[in-house]
Amino acid sequence: MPLPGSPGERLGRPPKKERNIMLVRITDWHKYLGEGEKYLELARGAAAKRREIFTPVIIYNVTAMAIEKYLMGLLMYHGTLAENHTMLDLLDAVERVAGPQPQFAEDFRYLDSFQDICSLENYRRSEPTWEDIPRILACGVQVSDFVS
Repeated sequence: MPLPGSPGERLGRPPKKERNIMLVRITDWHKYLGEGEKYLELARGAAAKRREIFTPVIIYNVTAMAIEKYLMGLLMYHGTLAENHTMLDLLDAVERVAGPQPQFAEDFRYLDSFQDICSLENYRRSEPTWEDIPRILACGVQVSDFVS
């Protein structure tokens, strides 16, 4: 059973572990991997050569888009999708098809720490600094390596 009061309970959804995973590959999954590669390339180049234009917030968001594209491509390849698009929701979906991925857990919590925008009651954003950018980009590279 979903947790009492959880969105899953309110929607009448079975617990995540009891849901069926689709067995049909979702088309165009490879396009998502290519888009992830382009976003990550843009973020890395911007951090290295275009700091006067690309702020840490922009680089964070472009890297997050790269990670989302990479992981959505992987999930689509396996015939499933994430329930939401926070980093931890994406990780949960990836772990359903690829098993535990402890190397991502801490980094994805770190990435999610910059914004909690899914709830109007708890809406919160903070801006990454230039000191955060190497770790943010490293998260993107780690995901790229994982899906390659």
